[in-house]
Amino acid sequence: MKFIEKYFIDPIIYKTGYNIINTISYALLFILISFLIYKMIPKKVKIDKKLFFSSIPFILLGSTLRVLEDASILKNFLFVTPMIWILLAFYAVTTFFISLTISNHLKQKYFDKYYKIWPIFGIIPLLFFITAIRINYPIYLLKIILAAVASCSIAYLISVKFNFMTENNMNILFVHMFDASTTYTALSTGNYFEEHVVGSLFTNIFGPIGMYILKLPVLLLVFWQLEKYKDKRVKNYIYLLILILGLGPGTRNMLRLIMGV
Repeated sequence: MKFIEKYFIDPIIYKTGYNIINTISYALLFILISFLIYKMIPKKVKIDKKLFFSSIPFILLGSTLRVLEDASILKNFLFVTPMIWILLAFYAVTTFFISLTISNHLKQKYFDKYYKIWPIFGIIPLLFFITAIRINYPIYLLKIILAAVASCSIAYLISVKFNFMTENNMNILFVHMFDASTTYTALSTGNYFEEHVVGSLFTNIFGPIGMYILKLPVLLLVFWQLEKYKDKRVKNYIYLLILILGLGPGTRNMLRLIMGV
């Protein structure tokens, strides 16, 4: 019990960030849930850009709910990581199958048109909860934009030289540069610290710019390996997971900064 309290409960209660134990545990949990969800997706449903764009409202919803908990507007352990993302995954998967059922009943050949229905289940609650977001520090939003533009430009000039960098890879890379830019901006204020184990290692050594130093080479290596993978369905699903890992934390960081929480 003391082990669980020390490595899992206390970091949530006292918001001290992650440790090596809960980091590995959450990573394994993420892999397990991701695998189960992949197995649940019907073969008739293509894992492509339509699925990517359809999932974005749910990612933004999760980040928004997480920030509202940071701001004590929502006070429930369900809105703390990892519970919030487990809850959101359950909601997203449930509404995904509801959307498939609706589209299938509308017309047989309409089965693959779920993407015209499913995002609505994410957009409606997102619009409701995002009204609680207050932009108290617009200067941070400007700094994030400038840092993101600069880092994306540099990342593009570096990565464009590699023949495995497709348009899809580049777009996901830009999302992670946005994530790194929110961390860079937050750490530069002196009021925040890097919560993640590996990220804190790099920022402790290189300072706020450490997130760029970490993300760029790792992503290039991942993209290089993925482009060798033959199973397009699995490959695209991994791309979706990488998108979630960049857009989710990046959005949360940005919202925390502009709200000042």
